[in-house]
Amino acid sequence: SDVAACWCLWLLLCRRRVPLDKARWLVVTWAAFPVFLMETELAWIDSLLCALLAATALLLETGPGWALGVALGTLFSTKQYAMVPVLITLVWLVRAKGVRPAAVVAGWTGLTVLAWMLPFALWDFQGLWNTCRMVLYHQIRADGFTVLSFLIHQHIWPGDHTAPISYLTAAAGAWWVLRRDRRLAAWGGAVVVALSCVFLLGVQAFCNYYFFVAFAALTWGALTVDPAEI
Repeated sequence: SDVAACWCLWLLLCRRRVPLDKARWLVVTWAAFPVFLMETELAWIDSLLCALLAATALLLETGPGWALGVALGTLFSTKQYAMVPVLITLVWLVRAKGVRPAAVVAGWTGLTVLAWMLPFALWDFQGLWNTCRMVLYHQIRADGFTVLSFLIHQHIWPGDHTAPISYLTAAAGAWWVLRRDRRLAAWGGAVVVALSCVFLLGVQAFCNYYFFVAFAALTWGALTVDPAEI
């Protein structure tokens, strides 16, 4: 997945006509990112999220709807908070390309999620359900890198988290970005804003969470490059 993430990033930079020397340095810099090496050593799954996000960015420009749906469905099935970029992608598709193309992608996304999740549901449905919903009801981790954790240590926040504050803020932030622009760069910006809100205002976030945000920001930066201006 690390190699796939770097390869998809390289393809995205080349498609955006970023000069080859700069594209190489960006990919190498990402591969040398200290958290990248730590993530590889600890076998975190977040590198798979990065690869699928970069693949999604590529497929939004060039790929058929079914391939985009498979990528989104796999992304959705990988980790709970991956639903954030998936939902943003579907909203962007409705605004940028219309309801019918978005519906095709959503259909393939749903089928892919079903294919990945059905074996787990048949094996232990209650366990799967608890895993999926715990992201909304998890207790605040005082050792997390979040705003709420900081407030707890400052004795400002009582430690309760009864409402999905982070997801409501993420939805508002993503919509604010998407409604201003329909270009693909707006999709990338909305993903970065939403993920940042989910993690900074959420109940827990650690090094690997912001590893995903960093890659999303790098992807967004690549999408802001206009090939016509190079």
